[in-house]
Amino acid sequence: MTEGGASAGQTAPGGSSGAPTGQGPVPEEDAAVIDLETLSREELEALQAEVAAAIATLERQRKAQAQAELARRARELGFTLRELTGTSELAPWELRYANPANVNQTWCGRGRKPRWFEKAMAAGRTPEDMLI
Repeated sequence: MTEGGASAGQTAPGGSSGAPTGQGPVPEEDAAVIDLETLSREELEALQAEVAAAIATLERQRKAQAQAELARRARELGFTLRELTGTSELAPWELRYANPANVNQTWCGRGRKPRWFEKAMAAGRTPEDMLI
């Protein structure tokens, strides 16, 4: 038995596992008691996937609420959220170079040079040789 009265692998009466849910205790009639020790590996993995999905949904909801609150506050101050965060729609960089050995490997010329570009340069190629 654990401190709350439930044996290991079970949720406590009332559905509380001791972990905060953010919505208060679960009413006893809505609580599901799961004896984890009786579940197969497949059932445990399915339960784990359900829990992960529920957490992801909760995080998406919290993020949407936070964005709405920030947007509301920005409007109160006479701004848009985009003006304050500095985000904007950026056009993708135009590709400038292609790997002579594999034309599916491309590079726009910004940031770190890809390995294929450096190898081609070491082999005597010039950037102009690899222009698209």
